[in-house]
Amino acid sequence: MKINRKYFLFINAIVLLIVFAACSNNIVFEQNISINEKSWNYRNKLKFPIEIKDNKQAYDLIINLKHKENYKYSNIFFFVDIISPKEIFRDTIECIMADWKGKWLAESEGNELVHHFKYRSNIVFPEKGSYIIKIEQAMRDTSLQSITEVGIQLNKYQAKAN
Repeated sequence: MKINRKYFLFINAIVLLIVFAACSNNIVFEQNISINEKSWNYRNKLKFPIEIKDNKQAYDLIINLKHKENYKYSNIFFFVDIISPKEIFRDTIECIMADWKGKWLAESEGNELVHHFKYRSNIVFPEKGSYIIKIEQAMRDTSLQSITEVGIQLNKYQAKAN
């Protein structure tokens, strides 16, 4: 039985669209900020305003990072502030960007690499209202070269079946 190549490609495209649509339904918020000067100074604190409408829903908070291949480190440190209507929570995190051999742990997007770091999983915001997620780079260099974009993504949490 011979399958028409166009038919086969059409069916594959439909399947990919369905899978993509199913995954993207969980995204509650996503914003990425371009680092225009291709250098991210530690003073450039990126702010992401989020409106939480459901304080019973659990979420995954993802940090997105895009950089050129010539980024000189295999990791990055961030200061992350979650500013709620009543308090501020500050965290320092390290995200590993390459394995011990120097191979990037990222998706390739043209001549740039994209990382999606799961910062917090299964978090519930204590109350409805306006929140601000603030991210700043916390490396020893005052300006990081080759960083082109930083963002956050808030997804509805879905427990994994055992």
